[in-house]
Amino acid sequence: MESLYQEIKNLMDSIGPTKTIRLIEKDDILRSKLYQATPYLDNCHGETKERLWYFFNRKENLDLCPFCGQKRRTFKNINAGLMSTCGSPSCLSKSKALGALSLKRNRKESQQKRRKTFEERYKGILAFNGRPIKQKEIKKKDRKSAPVFYDNVTLDEFIDEIKNIFLDKSIYLSDGLIYILNEPRIAIQYNQISSRESYCYYPNESFKRKKELEKQGIRMITIWEDQWKIPIKKEIIISRLKSLLGKSEKIYARQCKIIELDGSSYRNFFFFFHLQGDYSSSIKIGLRYKDELVAVMGLGSLRKGISLNAQAKINEEEYELLRFCSKKGLEIVGGFSKLLSHLKKIGISHIKSYVDLDWSLINRSSYEKVGFKKIKVTQSGYYWVLDGVRYNRVKFMKKKLVKDGYDPKKTEVQIMEERGAYRVYDCGNLLMEIEL
Repeated sequence: MESLYQEIKNLMDSIGPTKTIRLIEKDDILRSKLYQATPYLDNCHGETKERLWYFFNRKENLDLCPFCGQKRRTFKNINAGLMSTCGSPSCLSKSKALGALSLKRNRKESQQKRRKTFEERYKGILAFNGRPIKQKEIKKKDRKSAPVFYDNVTLDEFIDEIKNIFLDKSIYLSDGLIYILNEPRIAIQYNQISSRESYCYYPNESFKRKKELEKQGIRMITIWEDQWKIPIKKEIIISRLKSLLGKSEKIYARQCKIIELDGSSYRNFFFFFHLQGDYSSSIKIGLRYKDELVAVMGLGSLRKGISLNAQAKINEEEYELLRFCSKKGLEIVGGFSKLLSHLKKIGISHIKSYVDLDWSLINRSSYEKVGFKKIKVTQSGYYWVLDGVRYNRVKFMKKKLVKDGYDPKKTEVQIMEERGAYRVYDCGNLLMEIEL
């Protein structure tokens, strides 16, 4: 049964459901296997589509009409809504008589049930090979919000996956950290938001832990469960880990050409290759290698709060480096410096940027190697976890909660905790600047 299930599933993945149904109808062996797997349909003359529906939903018995309780629901009605019937006139009239389950509502529920998942809609796009993708191919809501339909990944499952990825590395767990014994030595802290057993539930604990490990010559990387369980983000994380271990393919900046990018190419590149996705930028430049876009940088005016003095006026000649990344599996030697040199040529002289300490070192950031200076270290920031999904705290600022109708006398924390939310904390950020 399980082998047959996997066999048909692989067929559907490779050639699509429509062609799979046609193949089963023509192939006597496959058809007989499917009939054996659904014996309770033998006397009902169920068609191939209906048998597949029962098969993949692991139904042990026939789905009977909720009104007469004697005949099975038709395949058409099974897909139409929860209160589908056997199709007899009397049962249909009873169904229509229920005002709360009108045909219009059934159609809406049916559309929601059949709505394709993120992976299904963008199965082709996930195999992105560097070509420019039209803006209409990626819906804005999918770029901005992380899907939440993936299963949780426990610490043990995460460790097993890491072992499979780095087969030649010695990996072990100690004090909640996963160590990869290599030069440089790396320790991974896995923030499991679905289980309150991680250091991320305590303010500044991750930052303090990272600082202590750096004194011992160990680099701590923080990986979040909600990023790891999304395939496209998981690929980015694996690529970055391999880069730290010297496993990436290297190309040199002198082999690349600097180009300006349109908004669509800029957004799509960061959608596929940056953990945090894209961010609106006024200056968009990149590196092209053999007609392929391999790195992108985005800059904009300084955001509020980046100045040390909250009352200080923002200098219009200062820019903030908002995003930079290279294509997965590639390390572009000198690429970052080459883009900075180009910015100097076009008249940009002062740049500030936040560096994520979930990945960066506190005292030997890669930004310092190209001339950036550290202004300050911001300790752990927090996120809200609501219904198993991690959100940026900005989404639930008190003024927004009050606008949504919550009690203005209560604090943000009180309102969110009453909603069943809880906070998790990152490692903080570095604020860096450079004079070009």
